[in-house]
Amino acid sequence: MRKWSKGTWDFEAINSAYLKLQETLERFPQAARDKSRDSLAEWTAKENATSRAIMRIDTLLPSKLLPKNTWGRKHGKTVARSSLEQPAGQLH
Repeated sequence: MRKWSKGTWDFEAINSAYLKLQETLERFPQAARDKSRDSLAEWTAKENATSRAIMRIDTLLPSKLLPKNTWGRKHGKTVARSSLEQPAGQLH
């Protein structure tokens, strides 16, 4: 089944989109430290646009059907969690 899914979707583009999301999420701690409305609004808009781009191209296939080298959701969730948890307390 993996060969079928690998030939059907552009997993390089999907991986690239998730990497862009990772880069965006890694910028959140700085945006949170700035405590500037403009800084947070800019970061939020970038995160929203990047996430929407992923949803346009991600296959949303079950992990059993994804090629083994797919970066995507598995690592993206880890990055999102670690990037957002640390500065959450700084926003109060």
